[in-house]
Amino acid sequence: MGAVIILVVGGLLSAMLILPRQRQMRRHGALVASLHVGDSVMTGSGIYGTITDLQDDLAWLELAPGVVIKVARRAIASKVEPATTAVAAAASSAQPAPAEASLDPDQLDPVEHDADGRAG
Repeated sequence: MGAVIILVVGGLLSAMLILPRQRQMRRHGALVASLHVGDSVMTGSGIYGTITDLQDDLAWLELAPGVVIKVARRAIASKVEPATTAVAAAASSAQPAPAEASLDPDQLDPVEHDADGRAG
């Protein structure tokens, strides 16, 4: 009776843990195999780009005009719509907010430290 319970629990764990991961790996493998030059993609680390060249295990992504990086094909997490890439490119080319370089040290509140060096 105890062996049957162990087998049932093992089967449930397999169905709940191993099978979904295998399905995810198959989907990612199909995605990597379906990549073509010109596809807009996002890497696993969130870098958006357009594929400019493919080799066996490598892909070259153009992030901006003249900026090309080499990544592993398996690092590509998903294909994205070109509009998403255009939005990301527009956001990255936007002017950064000006830094507040006009801080006057006399206007800042002094921080008092106790004998242990802690602020307070």
